[in-house]
Amino acid sequence: IQTICEYSFHECTSLKEINIPSSVKSIERCSFFGCSSLSKIKIPKSIKSIESNLFRECSTIQKIDIPSSVISIGSFAFDGCTQLKNITIHKTQIF
Repeated sequence: IQTICEYSFHECTSLKEINIPSSVKSIERCSFFGCSSLSKIKIPKSIKSIESNLFRECSTIQKIDIPSSVISIGSFAFDGCTQLKNITIHKTQIF
């Protein structure tokens, strides 16, 4: 798998954890929108962009590590992530 298409897991409310393999090069917008039980995400260094609304309304995410490969974060990417307390962005990243 190289691409996770938009709305692929939209409102999968039972999804709790996702470990995206390094073979994935892009994750399209809204792929995980409304996954309200999603609490653990592993984003590989193969990802260059966090698209708009990607994790919108994923209300149980508490932390996220943005890999140094990411060069852009789309609008509302983390909107509604009400439990998000810790975001790691590496020093070399400029948004």
